[in-house]
Amino acid sequence: MTSTVSKEFTCSVCGATSGHEVVVATSQVLSTDMDTQPGFPKRNILDYSVQACPNCGYCAGTISAPIEGAAEVIRSEAYQRQLVNPEFPDLANKYLCHAIINEKAGDLENAGWACIHTAWACDDAGKDKAASKNRLRAVKLLLEAETETPEQVGVDNVVLADLLRRAGGF
Repeated sequence: MTSTVSKEFTCSVCGATSGHEVVVATSQVLSTDMDTQPGFPKRNILDYSVQACPNCGYCAGTISAPIEGAAEVIRSEAYQRQLVNPEFPDLANKYLCHAIINEKAGDLENAGWACIHTAWACDDAGKDKAASKNRLRAVKLLLEAETETPEQVGVDNVVLADLLRRAGGF
């Protein structure tokens, strides 16, 4: 079971204050997928792992946390189109916007993970093509980021292989 509370956050871009649900407790019964997606019921926290400012559209893990250059990015036409793109579920649009901001800021690893979360949101909405497209984008970003998880050698390769497999890349 997942428990949430409503908290107020001030947007680091526009200064507007808005309420967002925050996970305070969750559990996991089913095992984690190879791409690190948690099993149920913990999988439900995906809905609470990205916030969107209702005033300016800034999307981040926490809108009160600034990301360099975000103000300029969210004013772009491409960002504003993605924020309401009808081809994607609302949650996927939030994650994609978060990916756009992180990519522009040079944080390719977080952009890649936002694309993975986008794929999960697309999976849940039955948008298989969109999910595959975002898995492939995640692979590209994570390879460009050239990061490794030192405490778990090889995990990065397993995640990349599973992303490719699920996107039909094998």
